Amino acid sequence: MLCDMLSRTQIAGQPASYFRRQDISKWAEKFGLNASSGVVDEEYLEAVHEAGSSANGIFGARIMWDSMAEVADYLLDHFPSPNGEVAYVYLSRKDVISQAISLAKALQTGLWHVRADGSIQRSGPEQKATFDAALIDSCLLEIQEDASAWQKWFHKENIEPLEIVYEELVEDPKNIVGKVLTCLGQDPNLAASVEPGTSKMATNDNEEWRLRYLQYRKR
Repeated sequence: MLCDMLSRTQIAGQPASYFRRQDISKWAEKFGLNASSGVVDEEYLEAVHEAGSSANGIFGARIMWDSMAEVADYLLDHFPSPNGEVAYVYLSRKDVISQAISLAKALQTGLWHVRADGSIQRSGPEQKATFDAALIDSCLLEIQEDASAWQKWFHKENIEPLEIVYEELVEDPKNIVGKVLTCLGQDPNLAASVEPGTSKMATNDNEEWRLRYLQYRKR
């Protein structure tokens, strides 16, 4: 939701998961490059820079922790002396159990995004999600470890990111987008005209799964 709305402002870059290793071939194909190699080279980085930038020159990318080391290597190899300022926006969720459930369902179904018009974006063929406490355990551990790794990295690099809470984003997305625009030195009032392009994905069975998982944890 956040990346989509920032893109819609047309002044905050076009942030997307350009460096997620599972998606590199897809992006390369979209850019008209050799999609079979899945290699991030200078040509790929140039295409990413063009695709991820808005007309004012601001570039945006969404980076997950499991891609962070590779992203750093890519950028250091090709841009050893980066120009310009870098703003970090860190998105976290208070209810990590619900986050783990959503991740577990996405891994099972291949459904990662629901657009505002109800259309869906899948990473594979349609599959049904089934409650799997062990998978939720694994997702929860991954989320917690990634959050800890990000905080350690921010501390090590002396970086103070703009911290965004998912629950607040869902409650008042325009206000959150305005905060990000302010962080980028842009007019926050422009967020008022931007509507979310994706919908909250949680369904009625998410709460059922949450209760079942809490019972499982009590055993």
